[in-house]
Amino acid sequence: MKRFVPFTILIIFCVLICGLAAAESIGSDRSVKATTQDLRYLQPTLDWLQKIHPTYETYTLERLRDMKILSLQLYSQSTAQLITDANMVHVGRLKKLEQLRVHRLIGDAGFVHFAELTNMRILNMPNCRITDAGMAYLKNMTKLENLVLSATNVSDRGIAYIKDKSALKLLNLTRTKITDAGLKELKGLTQLQKLFISYTDVSDASVPLLKSLTKLDTLYIQGTKISDNGLQEIKTALPNCRIVR
Repeated sequence: MKRFVPFTILIIFCVLICGLAAAESIGSDRSVKATTQDLRYLQPTLDWLQKIHPTYETYTLERLRDMKILSLQLYSQSTAQLITDANMVHVGRLKKLEQLRVHRLIGDAGFVHFAELTNMRILNMPNCRITDAGMAYLKNMTKLENLVLSATNVSDRGIAYIKDKSALKLLNLTRTKITDAGLKELKGLTQLQKLFISYTDVSDASVPLLKSLTKLDTLYIQGTKISDNGLQEIKTALPNCRIVR
């Protein structure tokens, strides 16, 4: 009888292993179902994206949850009708977004939905309808490295909302409403490497500020009120900076 004890134990062991494997499989299936259910809030966003571009037809809810890059700029006129301030609620659900290119039709009512996109590093919104009030919704974007505001109605009051964005490396303020008073708000942006302030009301009064941004390697000042003497001062202070005037 003793000869069969090891065999009996082996059978019991196999039964236990199979039972554990089955339980693990059931648990895994339940986990997948639970995850899918947890992501159901993204279904309207996926439906919306699939309407504006065929690229998103292969996306799953899981892939959408992890999306880091989204561009809403280059679309046909018919598709652009779906890119409205109200529909920006869908963008606001994509909490892992790091890069966003905003359509020119989006204004403050759309930007309110971006307020919790705290992982944003690149925000590109030339010609859009944002105003100083809408700039307040960038407050929580502390990781911003690249910000394009060209040809918007942002003025000195709006610039105040980015004065603490210490990670900024590129800032485009071309054809905005900023003046010397607003540019002073940039004094804490010591990591800036590229600054575009062409066709603004900036003058020689901003030369000391520009000279203090020692990491600048690119500076565009076309159409500003910076004089030849001011330009020379900047060149002397920033010999490695490419200046376009």
